[in-house]
Amino acid sequence: MPVISQVRPFTGHPGEIIAVLIEGDVLSTTTDVNFGPGIVVQSFHIIDDGKITVSILIEADTHLGPRDVIVETPTGYDVMPGGFTVN
Repeated sequence: MPVISQVRPFTGHPGEIIAVLIEGDVLSTTTDVNFGPGIVVQSFHIIDDGKITVSILIEADTHLGPRDVIVETPTGYDVMPGGFTVN
């Protein structure tokens, strides 16, 4: 199962498109990434087993506050509660 250890940057503003680096373990088989409501994952790229980059669009009308970051693989998923914040 994947493990999320860090999300950088961990904040963003409504209307922004951001490249986010997720670090952890067992990420090379990632099938989906989710940043919660109001954040659209445009694409993700697997760098290696410990890193993936994710392009996200923070919708202009989304509410402010923390979001859980979820990484899914064929063997399971990991959640980083409040791993990204819209401010």
